[in-house]
Amino acid sequence: MPGSLRHSQPRPLPSHNRDVNLDIGNQVQVDAWGADRSARVNYRGTQWQARLAEGAHAAPGPHRISAVEANWLVLSPLPAAATPTL
Repeated sequence: MPGSLRHSQPRPLPSHNRDVNLDIGNQVQVDAWGADRSARVNYRGTQWQARLAEGAHAAPGPHRISAVEANWLVLSPLPAAATPTL
């Protein structure tokens, strides 16, 4: 339609966009958080530095990668119901 504006959904930042970074959405296990809200986690066969997503509670357990910023994984805790049981 001439003269109409096309409204689109805002695009996520590349650091948070799974279309750009396939690590986003994958799960990791956090054994302990440091006082600075950082942790070392095993992911894809190596140790990664991770930090807790803003506003999230620091507790050990399964977490989802919500962003990758430089060489840091940004993690969000998974709800207990979302973790697979063996």
